[in-house]
Amino acid sequence: MRRFSLLLVLCVGLAWLWPSPTSAQASNVKISIDRVAYNNTARDGAWVPVVVTVENSGADLQGRLELSAPFSSFYSVAQPLDLPGGSRKQITLLWQAFSGQSDLQAEFVADNGQRSRPQRLNINVLPAGSAFTAIFGGPPSILAGFEIVGRQSEVEAGLPAELLPSTDAELLNFAVIGLSGVQPTPAQVAALQRWVAVGGVLLVDAGPTQVDLTPELQELAQVQPQPTVGQISDLTLNRIRDTEQIPAQTLATRPLTLRADARVIAAAAEDGQPLLVEHRIGLGRVVTTAFDASRLEVDTLNNWNTALAVNSVDNWSISMRWMGGQLLDQNLPPPGLIALLIFIYLLVIGPGNYFLLRRLDRRELAWITLPASVLLFTALTYLAGGSLRGAQAQPLQLAVVEAGAGQTSGRVSAVVGFAAGRRGTWSAQFQADEVVGMSANRFFGDQQNLNLFQSSDGIFSIPRWNANVGDIMEAAVVTKHDLPFSVSLQPLQRLADGSIATVITNTGTTSIDAAYLAFEGGYVALDSLAPGQSIPVDVSSGLNGWPFDNQQSAIVSALQSGPSSGMLPSPMTTPHLLVFGSEVVAPLTLANVDAAIQANTVYVVYVPEETE
Repeated sequence: MRRFSLLLVLCVGLAWLWPSPTSAQASNVKISIDRVAYNNTARDGAWVPVVVTVENSGADLQGRLELSAPFSSFYSVAQPLDLPGGSRKQITLLWQAFSGQSDLQAEFVADNGQRSRPQRLNINVLPAGSAFTAIFGGPPSILAGFEIVGRQSEVEAGLPAELLPSTDAELLNFAVIGLSGVQPTPAQVAALQRWVAVGGVLLVDAGPTQVDLTPELQELAQVQPQPTVGQISDLTLNRIRDTEQIPAQTLATRPLTLRADARVIAAAAEDGQPLLVEHRIGLGRVVTTAFDASRLEVDTLNNWNTALAVNSVDNWSISMRWMGGQLLDQNLPPPGLIALLIFIYLLVIGPGNYFLLRRLDRRELAWITLPASVLLFTALTYLAGGSLRGAQAQPLQLAVVEAGAGQTSGRVSAVVGFAAGRRGTWSAQFQADEVVGMSANRFFGDQQNLNLFQSSDGIFSIPRWNANVGDIMEAAVVTKHDLPFSVSLQPLQRLADGSIATVITNTGTTSIDAAYLAFEGGYVALDSLAPGQSIPVDVSSGLNGWPFDNQQSAIVSALQSGPSSGMLPSPMTTPHLLVFGSEVVAPLTLANVDAAIQANTVYVVYVPEETE
């Protein structure tokens, strides 16, 4: 009997592994994964491009190219694909990487059920607290030996310029980005500005042998390099940030003209000519070199680490989660109504049922009337609950828009989805500039298989979003959004009397309401700020611990739980202006659902601190 059982198990295993006729029929389709991310490296929670080549040497096929991570994720990304016989196509999909993933799998799934042989490629996913540095253009010697003490660091240098990301979601990969001989597009510069505001450090190589900076990049760096003909001089770099002496080194430089918001962090000893210039934006900074970045020797401890001052890496967006009923209009019945319903129920099935049957002299019917009463009240309760809950799906959005002071647009980190009033399947459509992936609680509670579709022009959709009664279905979205207001904030100044002050000015055309200035765990509630009005604020006095109503408290709690590592910054630990609103900044459309999106949005404008 034991031998028979072992033989049966062996036969079942061989049958499972034996290729099916349909899979054999798709053997004419061959797939190769050409590239994953940036030398197959990604950071936890960020999106990376995956380039796949598909060839069909057989009959015409229609289907989809599907990307997944076997055994380590609960979602897939696919693109519809027509594959004529003899065709060869290269497809790029955006994939959200998570810790625990070690490889990616690509396969072609035909409409008739045929599947190609899957192809896999290893991927290195860095933890969220890591510092991933990428240098686009330039020789591999740039930032040689650079590392951040106390964090896992990795540097990829010499990446081709065409790999420079254009989306906010892809930029989540990096703590430091270097541009050497690269001229980004205006859209890429705008995305880099939003990335810097949330903690990124951008190194711009403006040395004598580099290409001219575009006007947009000059504005971002707040410098204007001068023509190099006849102005190259040998200078000695002797200090960076006044914190560390480094050996003298001869460098050829190109003079830099500084704009209003730039400051010198390293100068020539001979004549004070700027060698390293910094422009601070929000949590991050842009550092521009007047020399070729590859020429700076790094044989002493952490020269580049000191120059770039990488002390914050913001990637808390993927950790937002729904705060339950505090964020949803559940239309729950009042406690008094529930108590009244229970009282009536007990009255009916107890004394009411007894006295009625005794009057009819048919007390034996209690075997029927009691279950009937229970079923009746159960049905009434279910119908009442369904009426309060609503049979339609309710689209939802919890979003944070981050920006630096003076910026007109910010990066959106959002959790979007819907509350299901009934069991069913919905389809969702997102806008062109929204990048979609899994929400943070992918490892908690009920798992949802999120099967994303990404069209050839980059638009995401979810064709089948299955939900049960009362489910809240979620997806993470990263995009951009123009701020509905405009403010300028002076850097926080620590005055001689111990006070810490700033001035907030409404430079826009609309009033600003429901705003708070946060500093070191406290909050100053601001009065309504009319267009053109300025308010001086002393943040060292009058701070309150929790000035928000219940709904706003829930949003702030989501922000506090945002960073996936205690080393990372959050809006709760950095001086910032909080403005609450209900604008839809990450739109989604549910098919056959007319309900408006219930949106909770908080704008976070980071306030610089005076460093001198």
